[in-house]
Amino acid sequence: MRALQDPGTKCFRHGTRFEDVVALYEFDRQLRLLCLDRIERVEVALRAAVVEQLAVPYGPPFYLDQTLFSDIEAFCSFFTKATQARYLAIEHYRKEYDRPTTAPIWAVCEAITFGTLSHLYSGLSRPNRKAIEASFGFDETVLVSWFKTINDLRNAYAHHNRLWNKKMLVNQPTRARALANELVQTAQQRFYGRGIVLASLLNASVAGDWKNRLRSLLQQYPSVSVQDMGFPADWQTRPFWA
Repeated sequence: MRALQDPGTKCFRHGTRFEDVVALYEFDRQLRLLCLDRIERVEVALRAAVVEQLAVPYGPPFYLDQTLFSDIEAFCSFFTKATQARYLAIEHYRKEYDRPTTAPIWAVCEAITFGTLSHLYSGLSRPNRKAIEASFGFDETVLVSWFKTINDLRNAYAHHNRLWNKKMLVNQPTRARALANELVQTAQQRFYGRGIVLASLLNASVAGDWKNRLRSLLQQYPSVSVQDMGFPADWQTRPFWA
């Protein structure tokens, strides 16, 4: 099933069945759910790393310290969102405590979006980004890009946008040196590049399980063209997917 629609017309290709359309829709829905499951784990891991690496040495409301950020704009952006955040844990803190007047970062993280969390990471000073990178196994310059990439996937899920053959030209993931053979330009512009990112973050055992689930999903829908998703023809025999 390379495409359901003839690029030169507004008609479906001859021979397209309604069952094909339903199968493709169901595949994409399950693919988005699979990605969300992984994104949730990454989000929780990033929250934990921020708390461990910054709140422990600098204090729970570390985001009040401008020197921990790369510039005044990054500091002001997160400070505004943190102090305006509304959530049960924050309201409880404000009711029970008066010093400091701002909520601890772990309460703030419950209220902010993954997009805001990723911007927090990219806005930190380089030494602080470096401190957090150890939790993910990739250089901070790569992680800044990858978290933005993941946030785009999360937004696609939230708005029910398709993933399977979509060209993803915004926030393409930076090529990590260890994955240079996988994150070629064509892969970066399609789902395959995002799949590589999701499968590469966090520990190996969790990543292996996610890879197997993705492989199983593709096997359930053999009519879906993986080439349209940026998968190379030999992807299943590549060491990355072993």
